[in-house]
Amino acid sequence: MMLLQVIKKRICNGFNDFYINVGSNLAKKIPDSDKTPKDFIRNCNQNSMFVESVSDSDVCKIVTSLKSASSGWDGISLDVVKRSFMSIVQPLTHCMNLSLMNGVVPNELKIARVIPLFKAGDIAIFSNYRPVSVLPLFSKILERLMYARLLSFINQNKLLYKFQFGFRQGHSPELALIYLIDKISNSLENGEYVLGVFLDFSKAFDTVNHDILFDKLEMYGIRGVALKWFKSYLSNRYQYVVYNGEQSDRKLITCGVPQGSILGPLLFLLYINDLADVSDKLFALLFADDSNMFISGKDIDELVNSMNNEMEKVIDWLNVNKLSLNLKKTHYMIFRGRRTKIDVKNKLMINGTVITMERKTKFLGVIIDENLLFRDHIKYVKGKISRSLGILYKCRKYFDSDTLLMLYNSFVYPHFTYCLSVWGNTCKSYL
Repeated sequence: MMLLQVIKKRICNGFNDFYINVGSNLAKKIPDSDKTPKDFIRNCNQNSMFVESVSDSDVCKIVTSLKSASSGWDGISLDVVKRSFMSIVQPLTHCMNLSLMNGVVPNELKIARVIPLFKAGDIAIFSNYRPVSVLPLFSKILERLMYARLLSFINQNKLLYKFQFGFRQGHSPELALIYLIDKISNSLENGEYVLGVFLDFSKAFDTVNHDILFDKLEMYGIRGVALKWFKSYLSNRYQYVVYNGEQSDRKLITCGVPQGSILGPLLFLLYINDLADVSDKLFALLFADDSNMFISGKDIDELVNSMNNEMEKVIDWLNVNKLSLNLKKTHYMIFRGRRTKIDVKNKLMINGTVITMERKTKFLGVIIDENLLFRDHIKYVKGKISRSLGILYKCRKYFDSDTLLMLYNSFVYPHFTYCLSVWGNTCKSYL
């Protein structure tokens, strides 16, 4: 029994070491640059963020909106907080204001419990497990309060790139797809080709460099107490892994934005916000770490040459910001009219590696082909719906009508409506 416990402990520590070091190990492989991240930010925001205090009602709204979730390392559940909320709301609001007004995040709120979930492949490889972080409940409340203030400042000063569609209200995946397909369609109707490079970042959220992020936040106007708060928020963060009934030792997190956090995605958007400013020739369409670059023209070889030149600027930006590409998953497509044949003589290369040209790709859940015919996506959706209906048909003898309706709304209806909303709206003018 003791030997089994030792093995479990070693596996947990192995998971934690992998998750803690994945970002820093990738950063070590990135060559140094004589440029700084500030060189790529074109405009420094002169306005500074002011952190407003919170009221009891602000905290009440957040607690009411929180959904049931797993407890953090402290074991405090949402149910307990809601039941005792009227007794603790005033001291809780006071503590939140102390944090926001003094720029200090308590260390007890910066401990994450990580649960590895198996994805696919060899079960003995750590990278085949997706880490799910569970943060303390009070941390989520504090983060939501700061998130609302940071987002308000970002929107008022129009800081985020217009075509960044990730984690933003009013910027849905459907809207990103509609805009992209409409832009490609217009170019094709004008007799042009569109060359698109679909970049795949390696562990982007885990490799965010804190010092670079702080410099960018200051450039964007997050200064003074606000910047001090974010520095405190990202420093002295610890995590431990729970797996198979055992838990690892706590380890210090040195880079990356917190997984499972509320602020993490928004901080990441600010971190990569200036990627769109790297090239004046490329059109960047971003969805969080799904970054895609497009260029149009009437000469294929000139497009490839131009893209090769512009990608050197993109790589320079990546090196400066300590981000790396997964070149095996990075690929490009040449969109063209359905009756147009192409003969690409030049090769598209990134960092000396030849990039694969694909005839179709999945972008935000939709399969896009080089002619925008969407036959592959229709076939894909049809298969999804058919399999789901088949499962419902087999289950009809064992479940009542309410349960079957719930299963239908969960598995069949979303595929059907998504297909209609995206494919129908974007293609009816082109087909």
